[in-house]
Amino acid sequence: MVINSQAYRRVLESRSRVNLAPLPEQSEISSDADTMVEESAPGAQKWNIPSAILRKLTTGELDTLVKSIGGVVREQEDSDWKAKVAEVASEYQTLRKNYVKIKRHFFDMQELKDTHAKELEMMAAERGRMAAEKAELEQSKLCLEGEAERFQEFYRGVDEKRKNLIASHEKELKVKNDRIQQLQEWHAKEKATCQGLRDSNRVRVDEIDRLNLDLVAARKRAEKTAASLKECEEQLARSSDEKASQEEQLQRYRSFDPIIEQLRLISPSSPGSVGGLPERPISAQHGDQEIRLAPSQ
Repeated sequence: MVINSQAYRRVLESRSRVNLAPLPEQSEISSDADTMVEESAPGAQKWNIPSAILRKLTTGELDTLVKSIGGVVREQEDSDWKAKVAEVASEYQTLRKNYVKIKRHFFDMQELKDTHAKELEMMAAERGRMAAEKAELEQSKLCLEGEAERFQEFYRGVDEKRKNLIASHEKELKVKNDRIQQLQEWHAKEKATCQGLRDSNRVRVDEIDRLNLDLVAARKRAEKTAASLKECEEQLARSSDEKASQEEQLQRYRSFDPIIEQLRLISPSSPGSVGGLPERPISAQHGDQEIRLAPSQ
């Protein structure tokens, strides 16, 4: 049976004169040990009492509630209790849905509140930063005004110096113009002298060009002579190398003469030999420097 609804309280008030006021909502995890009731208490499971109500009642209050429910049920057994129970169940479902909506709305509002608090903190920090920037700008403005005044004084002094410099430069310019005129007259004289020197220099340049042509021709002849000399030196070097190679080969052949002489002495005489000595045909291969002796006949 569904309890803790308006219809249920009206039934209890009319039958047992017991006023059940709405119980304040607590957290699911209670810290008061005196109000904790085990779900396995006698009568709790019989009437399907919600666990939220069980945690809020003491053992004595739970026994009183169970007895009251039993009495009401017994009195209503022969009446229209089924319709009332259905009404109580419908009201309970409605209240449950409303509770879910209110709880969701509460959490949404709490999240919105936290968001607004963070935004306010950010706005306060931004306001502080802007105030600091404003103070810094005011300080910069004062510094710039002081700098502007100092620069105005500086420019006034510079303008006075500029006027004095213009006057002194005009005097110096007049002196320099006189000096330039004197230099121009001297330059005209020097130019005439330089023209005469150019004429004489041109004659000398022509002579130098002719000598340069002769020098170039002599250098060409010297280059040809040097090339011929180099070619002769190369031919001489090749001839020397060939001569050294031939001398080395000749010395190598001469080193075989004692061996050949011994072979002639120990070999028997052949019909084709002269004086009882065999012929000694020798063929030298220049690639691998091989010596071949003819066999005795």
